[in-house]
Amino acid sequence: MGIKNLMKLLTKNTPDAISEIQPIELKNKKVAIDTSIILYQFITAIRSSGADLKNKDGKSTSHIHGILIKTLNCLKVGIIPVHIFDGKPPELKMKILNDRMKIKKNALSKLDKIQENKTIEKEEKIKLLKMSVSISQEEMSEAIEIVNLLGVPVINAPEEADSQCAYLSINDLVDYVASEDMDLLTFGTKKLLKNFMKKTMYCIDLEDILNHGEITMDQFIDLCILLGCDYTDTILGIGLKRAWDIIKKYKSLDKFIEKDPKIASNTYVLPSNFRYEESREYFKNPRHINEFELNLSIPKLDELKMLLINKYNFDEEHIEKLIGFLRKKHNLYDKTNYVNDPFIDDDIKVSKKKVKSKK
Repeated sequence: MGIKNLMKLLTKNTPDAISEIQPIELKNKKVAIDTSIILYQFITAIRSSGADLKNKDGKSTSHIHGILIKTLNCLKVGIIPVHIFDGKPPELKMKILNDRMKIKKNALSKLDKIQENKTIEKEEKIKLLKMSVSISQEEMSEAIEIVNLLGVPVINAPEEADSQCAYLSINDLVDYVASEDMDLLTFGTKKLLKNFMKKTMYCIDLEDILNHGEITMDQFIDLCILLGCDYTDTILGIGLKRAWDIIKKYKSLDKFIEKDPKIASNTYVLPSNFRYEESREYFKNPRHINEFELNLSIPKLDELKMLLINKYNFDEEHIEKLIGFLRKKHNLYDKTNYVNDPFIDDDIKVSKKKVKSKK
């Protein structure tokens, strides 16, 4: 989820902090990618067609197509992608993860029940397919293998990718961070890319948010907690306008809880699981690692090709079209065999025609 309605609030109160950006502007820039989010997006888009992409053994390969296409898109325009994969989630997030797991299990249960019901609407089936999206540890490992063979840096975060991405940004180790989760800003990401590599991509500048909004970073964190984050329950009745007004007036959650008459009169009731102090501390001091390699290396294209053909049943000719530009760039084969392929615009509208597998 990230931070509830934060994009709407920023659009209204600090619009100058949000700007459109084109992929070409990211040439030679390092972009940390919240990869789990990218994979979820891709798989959800694939399921809009009513089914996953699969190999001849019936195993889903949607995650492989997703990581391959997104990474190649970056490399084609000269972006240096840095894939950040989730580790173990913090204890603070277990409640919301358990809630999400219940939703997924419920969707899967409904899907099982409707398999024999031929009259069910296609739209309802697709809705349930999207709700049941999950990525296994095995699939994550397979995605990492693809990225490694492409010569692209990978970091396995000790906890969630969000805080690791933010660490790279705060320390100027990357130029941008790409994610759909707005809490990357709450962790301190300087420049966040939304709709990454899509036709309309946005850059959100944290410094501009603080300057134009006339708030401090501590106040911004408290604002995000009020709006609703993944680490604590929220106060019923406080929407984006009221949250903004509270922070502007009281400057902190502590002062709001201490002095607001609506708290004293129980008009606003603090939930039993209102762990705002722990959430605040986690946003400020999350776990991260500081030993990693962020440079591109020579891709192992032949090894990648054999893996895609033998394990995931990709079409050989199509593979060469996808990776041809890398062969040419690194002089990894006779240039006369180079197959030119136009820039792949996935735009989260991926079709099985664009990324072919052998049936």
